[in-house]
Amino acid sequence: KQWYQRRVRGRLFIFTQPNCTEKMSNVLSQIVTQRRKDVRETKAKAPLSQIKQQYEANTQYYSTVNVVKRIRQAGEIALMAEIKKASPSKGKMVNEGFNFENQVLDYIQSGVAVVSVLTEPKWFEGSIEDLKLARKVIE
Repeated sequence: KQWYQRRVRGRLFIFTQPNCTEKMSNVLSQIVTQRRKDVRETKAKAPLSQIKQQYEANTQYYSTVNVVKRIRQAGEIALMAEIKKASPSKGKMVNEGFNFENQVLDYIQSGVAVVSVLTEPKWFEGSIEDLKLARKVIE
């Protein structure tokens, strides 16, 4: 991996950036295509009113986090941690003993400013249940 640094309004951000190859572009295209298909299928299975009702019943898990505020509160260095069980480029990334709650707790205890939870099921093996669980651990 290549590491990059960037200062924004006096704060130092350190991040990795994948090589933008044709293969990665193709995978991203496949992910977008799959997500659009999933949305169409969800809409076909249930009326929009039912989908909205399910969303509203779970708003405590979907509430937006002010990422900029969390980064500013972190001080000079702010870290964002990401939890994903798999990736298109690496495949399955967790073993049988993986404990999602412990991973979130480790991130929080390590001082991260923001935890990103991937909920996409096909490529990243995530779920809305993962997001709910992370929110429960954090709060």
